[in-house]
Amino acid sequence: MQRLTQLKTGHCKVLQEKLQTVENEVNGLRKKLADTEREQLQQGQELCNVRFTLKQEEEKRKIAVWVYDKMKEQLREKEDQYNKEVKMKQKLEIRVRELDMELKTVRHNLNTVLEERNCIERQLFQEQSTRIIQDEILANHLHKQKELKMAQEKISSQLQEALDQHIEPAQCAEEMQDCIQKLGLENHKLKETARKQAEKIEQLKKNLLSEFKSDDLTEKLESASDKYLHLYEQNQLLRRELLSMRTTQRKCEKLKKHKKKLEQEVVSLRSHMKRNMIECGQLEQYKWEIEEKTKQELVGKLKQVNLFLQTQAAYEDKLEKLRQKQNASVRTQMELRIRDLESEFSKMKSQVDCNQIEMENYKQLYLAEVKIRKSLSNKLSKTDERLAEVKTKLLLERKQNRASQYSMVDKRPALEPTCPRDSNKFFIPRSFSGEIMLPKSDLWHSIETMENCKTKKEASWMDAETSPGPQLLMNLNLDSVEFSSRVYSSMKLESS
Repeated sequence: MQRLTQLKTGHCKVLQEKLQTVENEVNGLRKKLADTEREQLQQGQELCNVRFTLKQEEEKRKIAVWVYDKMKEQLREKEDQYNKEVKMKQKLEIRVRELDMELKTVRHNLNTVLEERNCIERQLFQEQSTRIIQDEILANHLHKQKELKMAQEKISSQLQEALDQHIEPAQCAEEMQDCIQKLGLENHKLKETARKQAEKIEQLKKNLLSEFKSDDLTEKLESASDKYLHLYEQNQLLRRELLSMRTTQRKCEKLKKHKKKLEQEVVSLRSHMKRNMIECGQLEQYKWEIEEKTKQELVGKLKQVNLFLQTQAAYEDKLEKLRQKQNASVRTQMELRIRDLESEFSKMKSQVDCNQIEMENYKQLYLAEVKIRKSLSNKLSKTDERLAEVKTKLLLERKQNRASQYSMVDKRPALEPTCPRDSNKFFIPRSFSGEIMLPKSDLWHSIETMENCKTKKEASWMDAETSPGPQLLMNLNLDSVEFSSRVYSSMKLESS
């Protein structure tokens, strides 16, 4: 039994060691899992950092695109402004051309007027003697003057419109100045012709006074006075024309001043246009440079991002493969370990079942032993009672025997015993002949052994309460066998 228990304890220790090794392996696998999870977290943090950098690059790209769009809008606005200025310039050029055409027409009209005036002067020089020719010349002259007035009014209105519209009338003003100078010369010539005609009229008056002393003198004087009045009216008209020409000259001076201002404005506009052209060229160059730089930066960044994504994809593929390999190896190891543990667990379970069966058997044996002990304890109690009774009886008989021996010795002192007395024997009277006749030493020894058995039994009972199951059963079995053997021997002696 002890060997079985030792084997079982050894087997239990081996199983405990195996369980400890399995637990250590499980702890190692848990540590490996924790390390892999930590590595996974680090890789996740790296991925988050990479995504953050990608977001920053995307934001920078968006900002660059926004700046590029803004610069585009500014360039479009400047291009629109430049186009507007070009359109205004084209309109001004068209208006200048129109004014040039009008000036050409005015010059042509002036030339025609001058030719007509020359013709009139010739007619005046040729037909001074005749009133009819002078009247025709004056009528033509008045008609031409009216036409000139209309042309001057037309030119002044056109110049006023040009002034109102702030158009550059450089050539128009020069041509008008030439026209005014020519008209001034013509006016001067007309004044001289009027003066010459007045002198001629005076001479004619004198000649008429001298030549015509007849009755027709009054008529000639009347005709001459009429002619003089007519010439005076013509002179007044010419003076009025001179005043109008002076006003036109003043207007021309004003137009010259305005022309200078317009020329200055044109120069400033040309400089501004040149600046705008230079700025547009610089802006286009800067725009082109920015576009090239942004394109290069975007291409470089896209290349970097593609390389990074490729490296990241390769790294993720490697990680995925390593994870798969590691997971497969861990899975296989875990499956093998689980199978080993399951087999060990099944063995342990079977061992536990066997132990439980043995425990049940031991329990049944223990219950049987308990029943036997109860029966034996009852028998022992009965034997104890009987032994106590025997002991009391023996003590009483011993006392009685001693008293009887003392009394017999007193009565027969000289008598010797017929048979030698054994010191190891004691005398039992006849009344106890049917009872057990044992030596004194054997009886006391048996009693002591019974008491010792009883004490040992109680001690074993006390040990059984504290000791484990198998040792208790072994002690109980040994005590019960020894006790039963001793009791059986005592009972046998008692019966004999």
